[in-house]
Amino acid sequence: MRPPSQRSYRRKQEQELELTPMMSLFVGLVPFLLTLAVFTKVTLISLPLPKVAQTEQEIRKVEKEKFYLRVYIIDRKTKNQVRGRPGFVVDSNAFRKGPKFLPLTKEKSYDTTGLNAVMLEVKKKNIKRKNVIIISGKYVGFQDLVRTLDATREILPELAVNNPELLGVELFPDVIMDEAGS
Repeated sequence: MRPPSQRSYRRKQEQELELTPMMSLFVGLVPFLLTLAVFTKVTLISLPLPKVAQTEQEIRKVEKEKFYLRVYIIDRKTKNQVRGRPGFVVDSNAFRKGPKFLPLTKEKSYDTTGLNAVMLEVKKKNIKRKNVIIISGKYVGFQDLVRTLDATREILPELAVNNPELLGVELFPDVIMDEAGS
């Protein structure tokens, strides 16, 4: 073997970085991601915080009004605690015969069209009122909660089929959410 001073080493040539495959990946990926972003719809439900009375006059005014409207969403798992079947219970002092119960539909879903009709009935009696309290069970699904919010805030298209002038009418836009048992 030769001594290290006499060895000849091949000098490795520096190779250039090949960016062509990476550039073609970006050329295909960027337009795909841009078209995907166009079809994504983001929705937002605005729930303002309830107002707190600051003065004694405001407190007396609230106590004098005494109007209340509560929608209970009873789910399948907590129905025994509420002593009822799953569905909606609408409670208001606008009803003379007590709370109204709306059971699940034949498809085992919440009757949001029936709830919307009851909300319209209450709104006709109390035109100036805008607040509703929605109290849901722990196991109510998110989609059911959103449908309930929609049914209490404005007239649904299903209800406005016979009366197109009702479409988009505001019912109770000020919503307070609560969880049963909290």
